[in-house]
Amino acid sequence: ILFIVIVLSFYFIQKNYFGKSFSNIEEIVIFLTIAMVGIQGLYKIPDITFTAQLQQFKINLPNLVRTIIFNIGRVIVVLLGFKAIALVSVNLISAIIIIPFYLYLMGPGFFSGKWDIQLFKKYLKVGLPILIITITISITSNYSKVLFKDFSSITELGYFSGAIGLASMLIMV
Repeated sequence: ILFIVIVLSFYFIQKNYFGKSFSNIEEIVIFLTIAMVGIQGLYKIPDITFTAQLQQFKINLPNLVRTIIFNIGRVIVVLLGFKAIALVSVNLISAIIIIPFYLYLMGPGFFSGKWDIQLFKKYLKVGLPILIITITISITSNYSKVLFKDFSSITELGYFSGAIGLASMLIMV
């Protein structure tokens, strides 16, 4: 939620206050990316639960399937000659396709139970430093692309993002 609010705020401030113009393609990519990050953020709910229950396989399986779908889709999109919107769409589609995997792995009683405000406060107390670190990492890893785009072209940014994506796939292997 914080990521979405920060990115939308930054976008609207850039557009309305600083008068920065975004092309239609850039706006579509921004909003598709926000949707994709929002969906991926929801994956943290079962991931944290699976981690607490020491069920590492349930964390790794959806990530592995998503990575395979995304990278195969990305290669197909590039070979077909499509550009930024198609690449982001493949990323969003791969995030959506994984939702049934998570629902299956969570089981029918995953969200049953009562809300415990005291437990929630304890989680916030422990999780706040982790949240700050995660926000910082997210901003630094994603803002590099925004900054790179401001000082170069969309084509160069595409090459940069593609290389980062392929390198991350090799690192995962």
